[in-house]
Amino acid sequence: MQAGSVGNWPGDDVAVYLVREHRDIRDRISTIDQKLEGIAVALVASRADKGYWEPEWPPGDHHDASNGPSTSTQAMCLVASEGLDTRLTPECRGRIGFNHKGWLVETQQHIAEHIESRKIPSSTYGLNSPVVINWLLRASLVTREQAQNLSEPTLSACLEDPENGKPITREDNNAGSHAFPLLGAVQLAKTLAIPKKQLVSTGRWFEQRIHEQLSYERFNDFKFDAAELTFSVLGALECQQMHWSDVRLRDFLEVIRGAQKRSVYWRPYRPFVATRKGFCLLNLSVEVAAALLRIIQLPRIDGDARKDLKEQWYRDSVVHRLFSENAEALFDYYAWLIAQGKRITDSGNARHGQIGTRDPVGWFSENVQPAASPRMHTWATAQVALFLIEYNRLLAQAARFELLQRSRFSMKEPGQIKTPWAGLEAFDGGRVPVETTDPPLMRGTLGLIERDFIRPRKSGNAARPAKWSFLLYGPPGTSKTAIAESVAVELGWPLITISPSDFLTEGMDQVELRAKKIFDVLQHLSEAVVLFDEIDELVPDRADPEFRKKEGVIKFMTPSMLVKLNDLRRAERIIFVMATNYAERVDAAIRRKGRFDVHFLTTPFDLQGRRQILTKAANTAGATTDIELCAAASVLAVFEELRAIGSGEWALGRTGWLENPQAGPFQPAMASHMKSRLNDLAGTVGDTVLEELLCLIGLLLEIQSPRGFPQWAQNLLELAGNKKSLFLDGFDRIFAERTNLDAPWRARMEAWLRS
Repeated sequence: MQAGSVGNWPGDDVAVYLVREHRDIRDRISTIDQKLEGIAVALVASRADKGYWEPEWPPGDHHDASNGPSTSTQAMCLVASEGLDTRLTPECRGRIGFNHKGWLVETQQHIAEHIESRKIPSSTYGLNSPVVINWLLRASLVTREQAQNLSEPTLSACLEDPENGKPITREDNNAGSHAFPLLGAVQLAKTLAIPKKQLVSTGRWFEQRIHEQLSYERFNDFKFDAAELTFSVLGALECQQMHWSDVRLRDFLEVIRGAQKRSVYWRPYRPFVATRKGFCLLNLSVEVAAALLRIIQLPRIDGDARKDLKEQWYRDSVVHRLFSENAEALFDYYAWLIAQGKRITDSGNARHGQIGTRDPVGWFSENVQPAASPRMHTWATAQVALFLIEYNRLLAQAARFELLQRSRFSMKEPGQIKTPWAGLEAFDGGRVPVETTDPPLMRGTLGLIERDFIRPRKSGNAARPAKWSFLLYGPPGTSKTAIAESVAVELGWPLITISPSDFLTEGMDQVELRAKKIFDVLQHLSEAVVLFDEIDELVPDRADPEFRKKEGVIKFMTPSMLVKLNDLRRAERIIFVMATNYAERVDAAIRRKGRFDVHFLTTPFDLQGRRQILTKAANTAGATTDIELCAAASVLAVFEELRAIGSGEWALGRTGWLENPQAGPFQPAMASHMKSRLNDLAGTVGDTVLEELLCLIGLLLEIQSPRGFPQWAQNLLELAGNKKSLFLDGFDRIFAERTNLDAPWRARMEAWLRS
């Protein structure tokens, strides 16, 4: 997606979308969240008595518990509970007694004897079936090494001879080869990192079944089975016998959409277990639907390990297209599935009733006649939960993609951003130490941003909660935009840049309307980094005497933006950043916590940061730069200036300072900015200005040279020295409580202030 014309967005198209389609999707997501909470309650209640899940709950009169807990049922429920654990809020988990980690430990104890004896029983799939072991591995009930040992030699036999291998190992099964259990064996093999060449025979077998089923469908043969076709297509993709860009995938999806005319839930017709006595087992339709969702998501899954972000973004767009093309079919199935769910209540026994504020919700296999009283199959309900979690995720991603496309924001995809997070250099590592972690954080302010904004989202289980907004302020050229870009690329999210022109493009009288449209879109976005770049003029400080001189709608923008930014922060859907060169010009209420969680001052690079940049630039250019001397001489230089020095465009002259034959002695652009700031100091000065100047003075004081200071630096220190009274008061007020400040930095500053 490329950035659209700023003058056209966000227009009527996105407004209509937000009111209609987007609202419908959000309502559907909300409904699914409610159903998932009901399933979570059902998993809690159905486990309460015995410490494990029975296949049917409440158990019927015919129930036989003499064989103990069903291994496959426990594994399926645990995989579902792990998915639910990430969806439920901590408050909800505590309220209903949801305890995935505790259940995992209990179940590991239940099956320890089976693992030790290397005999995993299953009345459905047989002894040591790869299908069951795949579920155990997904549930973290066995290690990869244990799964490998338990599944052999059955797994190898299935992969070598798919027609005659038996992923279902029960002796009375006469159903013949079937795509569903073989798919489970293939997925286990992939998790165990079995070489691709061992999947070739299986891939060809799946491909043959695809052709067979497509021919049945073409000639309206009664043997056509949409379920087996779906499992075969997924199997061929997993074995890489077929690629997600293959034109045959389009043909398959068209057939699957058409098959809903016969059965909205793609009813399976061919059993995967059948005995001579007439007993047979069919797949659940939700297993078919889950396989279809995985087919749609394979471009993203296949690319997750890749580091090419541009390629990954393209794959995400393919997933969005596939999902959009099949959205109607998936919705029809979803609507049918939701209608099959039942509230599980039993007035005669309180444990079957409501927990917290939600009734238990469960599903019964559609292949058997449901009981007269509401009951559920726990294993079927677990699979419904897994489908709903994935469907919900795809709905949210589809809404996000569609909103980004329609809004036409000025946007950079992750692959379009040149500087990755690891490519940034710390600018204040010596002044702002950060805590020791494993792996270590970046130095300085970048480490704080990494700790609070990146790691919690990448790990998913960080000790500290993720933050959502920060203010970057500091002199021009101090990497504010680069920091926002690198946060986006590290998270794999797009960067959206909002500038004053986006608010003013239709004229001053339309500023408030434009702001409303912009924030309406931002409120509904997710997984994006939004940079408000230099919008000082739109949120001026109302305490500034100049504010009273302003005319028109701008005087009302600050109160309006207060509400909008507050709502955006409370939504907790995107990371948003405000970057400004002059924080003191932004209204104090805008800067307050509640809108921006943290404030970070950006400055030119300290001595250590300059060394790093100069070294990289010299190595790239093949220049023989004296890194130590140039690092000392390039104080206050910004990134581009340091890169030019490192590559040899500036050299150390006879004075010991940097010179260029054409430009003369080196003086960083930051020197003019600092001089202007010092000259403006008078009367009451804001802390943001004092902090910036104190840090710039601290950088100058890093120069430890027998030659003293270059003339421009000496002039700045003299100018600053004339206003030490302001700095003394500011230093004590601003830095007194910052106990983590670097001791040498603090000592140098205190010595200068009191000299």
